Amino acid sequence: MKIYIPVKKFHRIVWIALVTLAGLVFFLIQSVRTEYSFYNYGFYVFLVINILMIFTLYGFFKARIEIDDKEIRCPSYPWYEGFRLDESDFPHFLHIAYTSIRSLETIKAPGHLQKEIPAILIRIVDKYDVCLPLDGYEEDKVVEIWKELETAWKKSQEQAS
Repeated sequence: MKIYIPVKKFHRIVWIALVTLAGLVFFLIQSVRTEYSFYNYGFYVFLVINILMIFTLYGFFKARIEIDDKEIRCPSYPWYEGFRLDESDFPHFLHIAYTSIRSLETIKAPGHLQKEIPAILIRIVDKYDVCLPLDGYEEDKVVEIWKELETAWKKSQEQAS
């Protein structure tokens, strides 16, 4: 299984989360041991920072693309005539079996601020088509995702016939 996360420097965010967690533990211990209000305020500041980090890391987790042998799990948007990707849209996290995919295409989806976003259009048999945006990925990762998805789909088509 291949997992793609749309952050270019994901490991930096994880390190920042670990450092802020260590700061939270430090201020918690110091606020219990001493009577200084500085440690109490520091504890609350680090608590808020850690809560924001949890939401950020959960957002990265929900934005991942998993390519397996039998299916793809990805955040996607329903494709329709006149589709436009907006910042206020929320993706659906779908599990799509390769046997139900009719075709795959790379497209440039229209996004906000007249910007075109690289995306993969997945046409599904007897269902609506979906658009998988690849805007958070570097160019080489976009090519890698496309090749991995296309080879897995073609292999499943060969096995089915």
